[in-house]
Amino acid sequence: MPWRRTATPQARLAALAAVLLVAGLVVSNRSLNTSAFMTLQRLTALAPAPFWAAGSVLGLGLCAALLAALVADERMAPVATILWSLLIGGLALQLVKSIWALPRPLAVLPPESVNVIGLRLRAWSMPSGHAAMLAALACALAREARRRRRSLVPLVWLLGALGCIARVAVGAHWPADVLVGASIGLLSVIAGDLLDARWSLRRWLSSPVGRRVFAVVQLIAAIFLLAMDTGYPSALAVQWLLGIASIVSAVARWRHAKRERFRTAVG
Repeated sequence: MPWRRTATPQARLAALAAVLLVAGLVVSNRSLNTSAFMTLQRLTALAPAPFWAAGSVLGLGLCAALLAALVADERMAPVATILWSLLIGGLALQLVKSIWALPRPLAVLPPESVNVIGLRLRAWSMPSGHAAMLAALACALAREARRRRRSLVPLVWLLGALGCIARVAVGAHWPADVLVGASIGLLSVIAGDLLDARWSLRRWLSSPVGRRVFAVVQLIAAIFLLAMDTGYPSALAVQWLLGIASIVSAVARWRHAKRERFRTAVG
């Protein structure tokens, strides 16, 4: 298509965010939202509960940042994207939640009709913060995959979409919440790119000092994740796997940055 050949990646990302936002606003109609929720709950019940619980856990901002760190090389691009999204998306999510205070499915529907996995949440439904972080993470990882191995890009976006759907599967959000949340996540990536062009967090993180500082932060975050109660016990194995892998990654990042600084000093 001519548009796909001429549009910039950011323009395509903005178009996707706009489509998700409009879809979320349309689906937010009470009857349509309920119908879509019940349909998705029936379909997702075919997959094991730990799968959807894991998707919800990985949508936590802490987990998204640690996942980005695991795939980041010396350029640290995915980490910068997620950190900007945490800041910008976090502020946008809180603003929308305070304006659009909607009850969650469990507070509206008969309890026996909702399949709940993990936390039994009832308030502050719109929008989904987990969906926002998963959309931002999918974008960050897709960019990295496009640079290293383009064949993985569709898989990254598919896993990101399944992670967003997990918020409906666990009974925590309406479909409209997920669509609007994902839109905010993508928009936060675009805003983060604009801010990074002026105050380059990416450049600082890719320096030896920046990588060592982030290695310490990554180590502390990983230990905190291991001790954290996410509210999804069936995803404990994924939580521990990510925490342990992040500790190993933090130690490796520190050593590599330290060796690079030593070579620079000697040279």
